[in-house]
Amino acid sequence: MIRRLHRRKILARCLYYSGILFVLSALEKRSEKNVPLYLVGHRILPASEQEGSRSAIDRMALRSGHALTDKALERRLRFVKRLRPVGDPSDFERGIPSGRAFYVTFDDGYVDTVNVGGPILEKLGIKAVIFLVQELVRNPCILPWWDAWGSISASQPPSATEVRVYTARCEATKLATRGLLRDRSRCYEIAPEADRLYLSLGEVQRLQGQGLFFFGNHTRTHANLTQLSGVEIAREINHSTGTPDGMRGFLPLLAYPFGFHNETVRTHVARRADILLAFATSNGSPTDRLSLKRVSLNTESFCLFVAECIGVFDALKRLRISLRRRFLRRPPQSRGYYRNIDDKLAMAAFRFRPNS
Repeated sequence: MIRRLHRRKILARCLYYSGILFVLSALEKRSEKNVPLYLVGHRILPASEQEGSRSAIDRMALRSGHALTDKALERRLRFVKRLRPVGDPSDFERGIPSGRAFYVTFDDGYVDTVNVGGPILEKLGIKAVIFLVQELVRNPCILPWWDAWGSISASQPPSATEVRVYTARCEATKLATRGLLRDRSRCYEIAPEADRLYLSLGEVQRLQGQGLFFFGNHTRTHANLTQLSGVEIAREINHSTGTPDGMRGFLPLLAYPFGFHNETVRTHVARRADILLAFATSNGSPTDRLSLKRVSLNTESFCLFVAECIGVFDALKRLRISLRRRFLRRPPQSRGYYRNIDDKLAMAAFRFRPNS
């Protein structure tokens, strides 16, 4: 995974500084593909804040790619706005959107998404969807493990070793977590009210009347749904797609925690009449309504973000699959001998197969 990311960064930089990405972006702008683009972010922090005045959690969030600055957010959104029209989240109330519009989403419901990112969105005329975790809305002072573990950093900014340790620990926990309530003995802390990171119920209700932010569901306890039984998956989705604690106006959207999903999870989601679309992350599909791909706004490299938005890597993947099917079909037992008559018949069938 890490090697693939490094290869993509190198390729994106080569394409960007050679000018090829600009040509591709011009072609993308004239493209007639009617597939929307979905973006996803998490935390937004002010670029003007001094490094020494940031908390250890904020510093680690920036270094690990869980947050980006308001200036980086504005630069990315301005670029996408030149490529595609801006989509309105109210489109989801009328059905599955089509066309080339782009939609901005934020996961987890951080306070700084609204306080820092809100003015940028308002200036650019963009509305966004925030996917809320029910347990974090009810108890906004909870500090989940992915935030709490950021405080391990003792240096300013965090060293490369500290970032690697934090990232490895988070990646391992993502695969096994069964949700905040099930993992409460070791996976979250309680922050003081002044230091809380998440939106409260009152703030959500106030934002619903302003029209800049819409809200979707991010499950009840932010569990890796692939690790749960069918009953537990249904409970996570049932609780989150309702109207918890009097919240109203939720869009019929679900975002999988960490983007993880499998056939069992998608089957449960498909049965829900109140879920129109379900979103994954980079492991999703551009067209499958039960696992839609979202491009990360938190991508460290702007070159890589541009390449992802244009669809460079998706096109290369399709080309690689096509070439493999065309040229790399290998005959069985091609070393020149056959272990049995079945192998010989299989070789004969391969040699005399139709060209089509």
